[in-house]
This record gives sequence, C-alpha cells and structure tokens, in this order.
Amino acid sequence: RDWSSDVCSSDLGVVPMPLAHFISFTYYGHWLRGRAPGWIDGHQRNAHGDPIPGPDDWRLEMDRSHMAEAPYRLTRETRAIAFAALLNRARARGWAVRALHLRECHLHCVVSGMDQADRGMVAFKAAMSMALNRHGCRQKRRWTEGGSIKHIFEPGYLANAIRYTLERQGAPMCTFDGAVEHLG
Repeated sequence: RDWSSDVCSSDLGVVPMPLAHFISFTYYGHWLRGRAPGWIDGHQRNAHGDPIPGPDDWRLEMDRSHMAEAPYRLTRETRAIAFAALLNRARARGWAVRALHLRECHLHCVVSGMDQADRGMVAFKAAMSMALNRHGCRQKRRWTEGGSIKHIFEPGYLANAIRYTLERQGAPMCTFDGAVEHLG
C-alpha cells in the first residue's frame, strides 16, 4: 500500500498524511534529567538545533530521589512478550510497522497508517503492559510519561529512521524490519 497518497483532515482542512511516524520512548527510571552525555527536559520546548543540556549531577540525584520504584528494564523474556503485544496491536489496528527495536531501557518504532501517533503510542504502551501483566510481570511504573513522535513526510527521512532503528542501537535485541522478526 502507498501510504503517501492518504490525507487526513484537521482544523486547517485536508493535509497530507505522513508516510510514517517515528515513535520512541524510554522505560521508567532511565534517561533521567541530568544524565550524561545529555538529556532533554520534557517540560521545556527546545527549538530544533538548540544545544542539549550536559550532565547535571544535582538534577540527576533530584530525579532519582523522587522515583517511586526501581528503574524498569525488559529482560529477554519480557522483551519477547512486549514485542509480540506491540506487533499484535499494530496489526489489529491496521498499522504497518516498518521498523521496531525493543531494547532493555527504550524502544524505537517506525509505523505507517496511524492517524494520531500520540494515541498510537498510548495504545502500544497499554498493549505491552496488559501482556506483561498476564504473564505475571508486575510493576506499577513501566514506561516514562510521553515520548518522542516525529512525523515523516519524506522518503529519505523514512529510510534514515528505519536504518537508525534497526542498525544504530547497538547489538540487536528484539527487532522487526517490516517482514522478519528477530528475538535476540
């Protein structure tokens, strides 16, 4: 299917549907404000190209001291459970996952056909949590609030997002390239 021909409506009228959305989020307790080599404050609005704040021991310790639970990390077994749940949710909604990489502390996903990527991210987190709960993996806080969503309108950017997701995250863990699943 050629997703680029689709359109969606907004307050501004009909606008082109992105080719895909590049969704990333971390798991609870990782990538805290103040950590090295740099961090993004989700409450600040940084303009593209603004410098990323460097290490800040005081802020890092402040965030650690406010944590209600230990940092959440997906093991090989829990990654496989979360991975299957995310792919099943995408298929059930008719979304095409172009690239997916679940790591111990964060994930990246490139997905097409999603009207509202913010709701899609919430749907992915919910599906993974429900599947993990069914398998007895209980922790109150698993995912950080929000995440990063980039709307992709250009084929070159899409190719770069897929390559980044699959090839630039270190040793592959749970990956999906749109056709082949790898449960590493």
